[in-house]
Amino acid sequence: MKVDALAKMMASGSEFIDWRHWLLAASSPWPYPTQTQLLDQLKLYRSVDKSNTGYINKSLFLQTPLWFHLEKPMTPEDPTHPHMYDRHFHLTNFWFELFATKTPTLPNFTGKANTPPEDRLDYKTMLLYMSAVSDPYDGLLRALSLSQEVPMPRREPKIAMKAPVFNTPEYESLNLLSAQTEVYPEDQ
Repeated sequence: MKVDALAKMMASGSEFIDWRHWLLAASSPWPYPTQTQLLDQLKLYRSVDKSNTGYINKSLFLQTPLWFHLEKPMTPEDPTHPHMYDRHFHLTNFWFELFATKTPTLPNFTGKANTPPEDRLDYKTMLLYMSAVSDPYDGLLRALSLSQEVPMPRREPKIAMKAPVFNTPEYESLNLLSAQTEVYPEDQ
């Protein structure tokens, strides 16, 4: 039952599920980046992308700090005890594998040996996936700010509005009275 509910939520009204969104949700908890953090992260990736292709390799991805850092677990003093799980390391490796693609192999007419295809990450696409949050409007603003590479105006804070619940006998009698005195066009 829970799997069905999760699938419906992830499908967003479609019969298909974007498996990358699903796997990102499954890799939680991790702090979702703010609009500013997304733009800062994009600048960091651009600074290490010397050829300005929009792609970086795994070593550059792992060397570039993310918008958050999880503390590395301490190594146990006793070598017989197991090492603690390094979540940050495994999470960044997982994200690279999730979004990485192979470089296309071009035909080689020079007679030299082909270079093997290398995994590379389209960092802007990855950040667009990271911009998805539970509030669709905030997610849209984050995605727009990434695509335009400028901060988007943020939504004003919501005003806490409390509407009184009108379930008193006085309200019901007022409601009934207005329904009785209302004139409808077909009555005329």
